[in-house]
Amino acid sequence: LHYASLEGHGGAGYTVSFACGSALVTLLLWLLRFLYHLRRTGSLDGAYDSLPSLHFREMWKAGLLSGVLYSLGNFGGILAVTHLGQGVGYSATQCAMLVSGLWGIFYFEEIRG
Repeated sequence: LHYASLEGHGGAGYTVSFACGSALVTLLLWLLRFLYHLRRTGSLDGAYDSLPSLHFREMWKAGLLSGVLYSLGNFGGILAVTHLGQGVGYSATQCAMLVSGLWGIFYFEEIRG
């Protein structure tokens, strides 16, 4: 991001391209999975039935909320690295793993004994 800012591009501008790239890769992977099942079963109906259900009616709220939170965190990480530098900004964003690990251990009691 340091070299991009020298050319007049800010780090936050990469958030949209990251989102587009993620969506394209996800669609490509679903297409590859469908083609795999199509080759394995030999029929379109069999390939479609082999794919897991996405449960849109049950999962849209949780999926939307988790996507928005991830995007905000990603955007905040880009801003932190842009303004604080690689050493401090990146290290601060990696503290999220420590916080989420402690959250899982103490709140959700994922480790017992």
